[in-house]
Amino acid sequence: MRPESRRSLERKNMQIISVIGSKDSGKTTAIEYLVRQLSNRGLVVGSTKHMHGTDSSVDQPWKDTGRHASAGAKVIVAVAPRELTVIKKVDTSDLTLDALLGLLENEELDVLVLEGFHRKVSERHDILKIVTAKDETDALRTL
Repeated sequence: MRPESRRSLERKNMQIISVIGSKDSGKTTAIEYLVRQLSNRGLVVGSTKHMHGTDSSVDQPWKDTGRHASAGAKVIVAVAPRELTVIKKVDTSDLTLDALLGLLENEELDVLVLEGFHRKVSERHDILKIVTAKDETDALRTL
């Protein structure tokens, strides 16, 4: 088997790591370290961020993409020299973890790091979990 074919097959077994914890417990800092270390080892790493607030958005109303959405666009694609962003204006309240993972199935990732998604990953034994906490009480509450 050609090396690139074997690599492609290996990526179908993407490892998923979920970092969970309360607000300001160090989740993002842990993820930065984890992603940097994995990337430095040559792994292709992706990440996702769960945004809890109903008004949370990566899109800003005063930016052109926000103006496109305000005008009625349900899918907005922003293309920059080194970045491609797809914003879908959809109800995610019933989004399953498998549906989320399906959005990334063609990305050929070795590792996907999830920030948050505690309820969606709690019963999944195939997902590694890292718990961040401010103190022991916070850790017990998260677990």
